[in-house]
Amino acid sequence: VGECRSVAGFYGLYNGLHLLLKTELYAELAADPVTGVNPASYLFMKTILAFFAFEMITYLYVSQVWGRSDSTLLIHHILGLAGYSIYLWSGIGFWWGVCLFTEEISAPFTGVSWVLSKLNKPHTVTWLINQWILVVVWVFFRCGIDLMLLGNYFVQLPRSFQILPYVSQAMLFVGTGTMALYLNPYW
Repeated sequence: VGECRSVAGFYGLYNGLHLLLKTELYAELAADPVTGVNPASYLFMKTILAFFAFEMITYLYVSQVWGRSDSTLLIHHILGLAGYSIYLWSGIGFWWGVCLFTEEISAPFTGVSWVLSKLNKPHTVTWLINQWILVVVWVFFRCGIDLMLLGNYFVQLPRSFQILPYVSQAMLFVGTGTMALYLNPYW
């Protein structure tokens, strides 16, 4: 599971940076966040949906087998599954989805922290360095991108209302708002 989270984190970073830096791979998306779509973004959005389905199955399995559950993680996975399903169904607005998944770059660092805790090695130099990297990555990629996406959504609001299905807009606003104002600060 840890390896999958690491791959997803770096995959998200790779695609997200291409989008944010407006490289050729995602030039159409960056030019028009509301309607921009291309074959690479369709593949990426389908991969993200599969990732969230895998994560949800893993979460349910761990909850069942070990009797441990975390309601915030459950909310996160439900929002991911619902949000990416809705955007794939609508076929537009992929800019927000690709940017949002860049936040998963924090996954490898949370995984390392968890493993070191389970190995009874917290407060070692490795753990401390990982924690500092995690904090920086968390603030920039999780909190920063959430706020950037909400700001971009409000800038695009007049066009969004005319073009995007209301269910997509509600999911973007509720999902990103929940992440920005509740889940990310809580975690």
